Amino acid sequence: FRTHVTNCYQLAGLPIPETLTAPIKRQAAQPRDEPTGLIHPTIDGRETSYYEWLYAGRVDLRQQYSAIQRSDQCLKAIHYGFDETFQYLRFDVDLHRLAQRSAWTIELALAGGTVIDISPDPAGARASLRTDPSTFLPCALARLIELAVPRSLLALKAEEQLRLALSLREGADVLERYPTEGTFELLASAAHLDPHAWLV
Repeated sequence: FRTHVTNCYQLAGLPIPETLTAPIKRQAAQPRDEPTGLIHPTIDGRETSYYEWLYAGRVDLRQQYSAIQRSDQCLKAIHYGFDETFQYLRFDVDLHRLAQRSAWTIELALAGGTVIDISPDPAGARASLRTDPSTFLPCALARLIELAVPRSLLALKAEEQLRLALSLREGADVLERYPTEGTFELLASAAHLDPHAWLV
């Protein structure tokens, strides 16, 4: 039901209320692995080095779907981490299946009503703010999708976690949504990291 209401806001060109992405139950879906240190990836759509995402957290999106649904799944995993300036997100995708979608968009709904749209362009992919489509964020698509979101844009309070919901759309249709209800709560502050695990 909430997906249909969200689509109505989308079609009307109105901001999506935060209550539509907040969990019905207070417990949020939890990631499988959490970050162990700061990261500084190059935003080029490739895993440039073994160490680039080594200390990032990871959410296995395949665990959200049944085996039958997984056969059609485009989005496979989220890797996430941060440094002093950016919150970084990497999306592992099935490039063959994604290319079969004529007008796909990946929508990131973040806390505070911030929505980021990732869509294809001749260079691979671009990311823009829903409220200001002329504002582009560092983003690249080659073998995977990488995105850098300025921490100043998120306006997170000290030690606050990043709440995130992810959708794959084709036109007005929602093809995939993660988590299926509510949001992921992701570590977004160095204060949450184990200082003995830092290798930066």
